[in-house]
Amino acid sequence: MDKFVRLLVKLGAASMVLLSPTGANAGSPENTSARIHQLDIMLMVSSLHCRFGSDDFQSEYRKFSAANLTELNAAHRSLQAQYNDRYGTTGGKRKLDALSVGMANHYGLGHPWMSCGDLKKAAKDLSKRRQREELLNVAEALLTERPSSGVMLAARR
Repeated sequence: MDKFVRLLVKLGAASMVLLSPTGANAGSPENTSARIHQLDIMLMVSSLHCRFGSDDFQSEYRKFSAANLTELNAAHRSLQAQYNDRYGTTGGKRKLDALSVGMANHYGLGHPWMSCGDLKKAAKDLSKRRQREELLNVAEALLTERPSSGVMLAARR
């Protein structure tokens, strides 16, 4: 694991804020799927936000997406099934679309505390991962709204 991402995971663990759209428990399958889905959307939208700068990481995002396609698709299918069970097929699709758009809008102006260069490094490292647990650990660190001061210092180096 890249030193930078490993440090984010270690230091970010204490300051995690879960953005579960449905109030699910942290370890629930719904929250797990939501976090992986949110990680994918955050990286996709952030790569678009950063595409005109020196730290364009669209290529790294595509590699991450291709390398983790099975997990990303499974997370989406799981969320869709859960929303369909709760709201019916049409309502479930609408709710998941609204959740995805909300996530995209949240990251539309960039990540709250990571630079494009930091996200490029993270996407590159994530393209080498193929295990759900690893994706979740990194997602928890990258998706925190307010990292611990140690994470902020590490991200600025």
